[in-house]
Amino acid sequence: MLPKNSRLKKTKEIRNVLRNGRSFKERFLILKTVKGGPESRFGFVVPLKVSKKAVVRNRIKRRLRAIVAQEQLRKGRDNLLMALPGAEKETFSDLKQSLEKLFKKAGLYD
Repeated sequence: MLPKNSRLKKTKEIRNVLRNGRSFKERFLILKTVKGGPESRFGFVVPLKVSKKAVVRNRIKRRLRAIVAQEQLRKGRDNLLMALPGAEKETFSDLKQSLEKLFKKAGLYD
């Protein structure tokens, strides 16, 4: 689980990333990133288009959070990860590979 200071929670913060962030896409994931405070913060969005079932959407979010918590990423970025339809069919290892490719594209590794 991500610590509280590593989460994007407020609507204002999420809206800022959506409006001003650079986008990177990989298979069933979109990453938007923008310069932020001293810590890297993440938000996760899994819309109803992915699945009508909350259980499925929450499973995807849990998997994404677990992967992000394991990675050593550059500090000072606000990031928003959005899942697209089809992400519910991916295995954990497939999601991890896609996220690693996204982080490399975005230059989030130190």
